[in-house]
Amino acid sequence: MNFPYVMRWYAGGPEPVERLVSTSIELRRSFEIVTLETLYAEVVCEVDLVALNPRPAQPPLIRFLAGHPAASRVIIHGGGTAHFVRMPSCAEVSGEVLVVRRGHTTPADPRTMRVPADALYELIDSICTRNRLPGRAELVHLRSD
Repeated sequence: MNFPYVMRWYAGGPEPVERLVSTSIELRRSFEIVTLETLYAEVVCEVDLVALNPRPAQPPLIRFLAGHPAASRVIIHGGGTAHFVRMPSCAEVSGEVLVVRRGHTTPADPRTMRVPADALYELIDSICTRNRLPGRAELVHLRSD
């Protein structure tokens, strides 16, 4: 297992919410909390999972979107590069998606939102507990244009 992590997000207030995540159960609870907050605030928010004492080959930062009804974006940072996760079963999101990020709203690139919303938790759990992507998920290099 690759725990612990700090999970951090802004759901509408000026200060971030932070939770220490040391087990798979705490990851599930934290995920449920952020999901409920996004539903209550009616927002899509960016969530950071920052590894405390990352091991070799473990990503130091996993960033994902919570709160969109159809799709999410998962970006894995490590080794000076970033990759987004693409699942073949997820079509691109059409239209603009505004995301609460570090206390302000910014548009998300819908081309990178390629994880079905209902598969998001299992994907994050697989990365955090087994350090691998589940099923047919693949990493796509995220260019910094």
